[in-house]
This record gives sequence, C-alpha cells and structure tokens, in this order.
Amino acid sequence: MPKLTYVDVSACDILDIEEGAFGKLRYLEHLDVSHNKQLGFASLPNITHNLNKTSIRVLRGNGINCLSGIGTKILKRHFENLKHTNISEIYLEKNRLEQLEPGALRLLPNTIDIISFGENKLTQGRYILDYFFLQNARVLNISVQLRPPPYPESIFERCIEKTDVLRPNERNFVKRDTSKIRENKYKSLINEFIHRNRWHWKFVLTFDLPKSLEVLYANMSRLYRTIPEFGINATGAREIYAQDNFLYSWDGPIHGVENIKIMDLSNNFCSHISKSFLKYARGLTTLRMSKNDIAIPQAESPSYEYDIMISYSPKELSFVLTDVIPRLENEARFQLYIKDRDEPLGIPLGEAIMEAIQKSKRVVCLVTRSYLKSKLQDYELNMSRMEAIEDRENLNFVHLILFPDVCNGSISIQTLDLVRQECFSEYPEEECAFDDFWETLIAHIKELNRH
Repeated sequence: MPKLTYVDVSACDILDIEEGAFGKLRYLEHLDVSHNKQLGFASLPNITHNLNKTSIRVLRGNGINCLSGIGTKILKRHFENLKHTNISEIYLEKNRLEQLEPGALRLLPNTIDIISFGENKLTQGRYILDYFFLQNARVLNISVQLRPPPYPESIFERCIEKTDVLRPNERNFVKRDTSKIRENKYKSLINEFIHRNRWHWKFVLTFDLPKSLEVLYANMSRLYRTIPEFGINATGAREIYAQDNFLYSWDGPIHGVENIKIMDLSNNFCSHISKSFLKYARGLTTLRMSKNDIAIPQAESPSYEYDIMISYSPKELSFVLTDVIPRLENEARFQLYIKDRDEPLGIPLGEAIMEAIQKSKRVVCLVTRSYLKSKLQDYELNMSRMEAIEDRENLNFVHLILFPDVCNGSISIQTLDLVRQECFSEYPEEECAFDDFWETLIAHIKELNRH
C-alpha cells in the first residue's frame, strides 16, 4: 500500500514498532500512534526513522506512556529523525512529560506550525529557552498541566512502557567538566531571548517570542505568581489563554500587547488589578476576567479582623506551628486566629472563644481523635455551628479537616451535619499528597470568600 497518505494505528495495544516501519510510505502525511501506552518515548526513534523520505505533515503520539508513574523526559535522540522532515504539527499530550533535554526542541524543523504538550506534568527547566527557536510556530499548547491520572484506571492498569537504554558503544565514556561551557551557553541564550528593552521611554524586562506565534495556551498550568511589568516581542500574537491558574495580582503594565485580540485571565484568584495593567492592549476585542476577586467591595459587607479561626486541641499545637501557619498564613496570606498566640489576656475563656468566632470570616477545625474527646473543643465546635446557623446563615462558615485517625473510624455526632453538607476535607496519610491538599483547601476557601 505505497500510496497511503493517512495511517491511524491508535489504541491498538501495540507493544513495539520496527525501525523504519513507516519510512517506505512515500505519500504519508498523517501518522497517529496515540494511546498505545506501552510504546513509550523510547519508540519514537523507530517510529520516525526515514520519515524524511515521506510527506509527513502531522504526527500524533498522545498517551504513548502509561497512565501512572514518575515523570517522563523527551531526549534529543527522540526528535533526531524529524529535523530533515517537513512536519508541521506534532502532538504529544497525556504522556506524563515532565522535562525535555535541552536542545531537543531545536531539532524540530522550521516547518513546525503547531506543537502540543497539553495534559502533561511539565516543570521548569532550561529546555524552555528552546521554545524561542520555534520561529515559525503558530500555536503552542502547554495547557492543563499536572492533572491527576484517571481513577481507578491508573491504579489497576497493567502497563510497562519501553524505556531508553544506552547503545553498546555508549556504555563507556570519558567524563569531563563541561559545567562552565554549559553555563556560558545558557547565559548567552538568556541574553538572546530575555533582555531589557526600551518601551515608552523606559527599559523593561522583555521576552522575544517567535514572530509567527499567534495563539498561546497556558491555561490550567499552575502558574503561581504576580504579573509584573514586562514586555513581549510577539508581533504575530493574537490570542492568549491563561485561565485557571494562580496569577493573584495583576500589576503590569504589559508592553507589546497592542495586537492581542483575545485574552482569557478568568479564575486566577486575582484580588488586585492595577489601572495600568492593560493600558497598551488597545486591540483587545474579548477580555475574560470572570471568577476572580476584583469586584468593588460593597459598603454593607461586614469586615472581619481574622480570615480564619483555627480550632484545635493542645496536642495539635506543633502541627499548627509547622504546617497550618506556614501554609495558610505565610503562603496564602490569610490572617489566622491562633488561640495560643492571639487569645487576649484577662477575658473569661468562653467569652474569648465567642469573640474570636465573631471576629473571624470562617472557622477551620482540625478534627483528630483528641479533638473529639476534648470538652473545650466540643464547645468551640458547637459555638461555631451556632454562629453558622443563626448569624451567618450558612454551614460553610465552618470547615472540618478530618485526620486519618477520625476518617478511619465512625463519624462523631458532633460533626455529622457538617459532613452531610460536605463542609470538610480529609487530611491525607501520604506525604506526597500534602501539597495538593493545601492547594485545594486554599482554593476552596478563596472560592467561598467570593460569595
């Protein structure tokens, strides 16, 4: 079948592909090997061998790695066979991709128009500089990073993907110190693409993007920072999608966005936007900023001295000091009421508890077995529930963090109504899940604060 132009062997449970299997298809334009989960990136050299002798335009390799496992990496050898092709689109989504070897992207030919690494787990690295070499790329998709694999499929799948092994002549090599060479090369790349440029009579940090780039997808990529003043040299850019991140303060202004027509910054937990943030975005026709915290505060809205009152038993004090305060106060910038720190002197205990509850926007209870056995914590919890029902008119005022020693037992009568209303989170047993737990809790509290 030498005249084939379109080959789709996706989801065929293929375990291996021989070197050059597609290289004799002279008219081949579209090749899809997606969802053969055991191929792995290690199969790319075989898949792409002799593709320069074809008419290849589109290569799809989505989901060619197992659903679960440590992050994967694209090496230069994986793209080596593509540099002399005329390929214009490459898709490597859902591959647990975490890093690329520096220089790998530079092996892609200048004909590349669309490159998609969506739904992976990309982390920062020097490979990012290689994006600037994609001078003719029109669409770059790095959206929806770090999405958990599907459950329970990822737990029970039987999947062993191919991994890269060194060829015999690569097993022994002479090690030499190239750190200074690499560092100098890295610095020269930074200076070439990231520099200070003159914008409106002042020098501003500027990023040079490919002139051909029209659309940038960076939504759901866990970008966590403020947006400072900076510039971009991207005369061809028309659309920017950066929604569903953590860009919590938009300071700006952003220079070089005069040609941008569509910008999506919705759902970024932003609580501050400067008047000059988009002063140069004169060509905008569509601007999405919904689901942020940038509304003008209403005069009648009550103000509270504390964002969160933390209710806990004395046995959990060390946890409060080492985990709660660093996560919620230092990182998320919530003003916490901690009784061992903030309780006023000379006031009866019951009165101090009620005053703290009334001065707080909400109450978070660290529910452990010792918490449920404590009469004082039982009083704090009951007073918080009364405040929620009678004054705040919403049980969401109270949020329970249920610890494993409680989750694995029966739910107590004190917490039953709150659990039924889903006003709780379960604190994980595994340390690897701690970061996700706190990020989810912070996002949940900020979402409640919007209403």
